[in-house]
Amino acid sequence: TLSKDKAFLAINPTGKVPALETPHGAVWQSNAITRYLARCGPAANLLGNTFQEQAEVDQWLDFSLNELEVSGTMLYYPAIGAVAIDGNTGAACKEAEGFFLAALKVLDEHLLLRTFVVGQSLTIADIALAAALFYPFKFVLDKGLRKQCGNVVRWFQFITAQDKFRAVAGDVTLCKKRVAMPKASAAGGAAKGGKK
Repeated sequence: TLSKDKAFLAINPTGKVPALETPHGAVWQSNAITRYLARCGPAANLLGNTFQEQAEVDQWLDFSLNELEVSGTMLYYPAIGAVAIDGNTGAACKEAEGFFLAALKVLDEHLLLRTFVVGQSLTIADIALAAALFYPFKFVLDKGLRKQCGNVVRWFQFITAQDKFRAVAGDVTLCKKRVAMPKASAAGGAAKGGKK
């Protein structure tokens, strides 16, 4: 969502959400806000307990944004009307699905013997990844796809069952039937059944 409101643009010149107003100025971009909030409560060690863990947390935050969020949104945004559908949308969604499932496989292998993504306790890596997967689990990852990433499913259900996560996001609803992706169509034509 882009805002053209002058007051909002003074906080975030990109016009995009999220943006956070602090007593010392604005912070924008999801991962920057996440790190800022984690630093406000250092007793929780949400950033990692060592320099190595902190670097790994940063690594998984970048992975979440670049490998899961971008491709993941293309698997449900068209179906919920968050993006316009044109002749290229179906092909873009199919390509995004390949990227998303490959990233999910990386995370699944990483979680094989782990309860948390980094270290032995909850970090913002767990929170960011679970948040990035919240809607894919609701709209895309049906029973068949969940079978391919059992470690991610186990971890996701554990993280999202935490009282503090549930207080913000509510209860998780796992996908029963995947939302339909737009079909690839002739270049430049409107996708069949799509919105203009």
